[in-house]
Amino acid sequence: MSSFDVGTLFSQSEHVVACDLDGGKALLDLRESQYYKLNPTAALVWDKISVPSTLDDIVEMITERFEVDVDRCRADITSIIKRFHDSDMIEVDGASNS
Repeated sequence: MSSFDVGTLFSQSEHVVACDLDGGKALLDLRESQYYKLNPTAALVWDKISVPSTLDDIVEMITERFEVDVDRCRADITSIIKRFHDSDMIEVDGASNS
């Protein structure tokens, strides 16, 4: 499983395009011709990483919008980021594998 350092920056891969879809997003990986449907929370994460963002940046944005425990939010966002990473949908600057 990949873990990410505190300063790790996440950003959208250039080979993935997105459009709004029923409160979420639809993503298309142009290299793999693979579609993904994001729920509203994952869509917010996707929007946030339109500019390089850290995990803390993303967690702060979510906890400001919603009443959610910070630790729970961090765990959920880490899971979303890991899925993006495993699907090669994001660029990661500063990742370490453990």
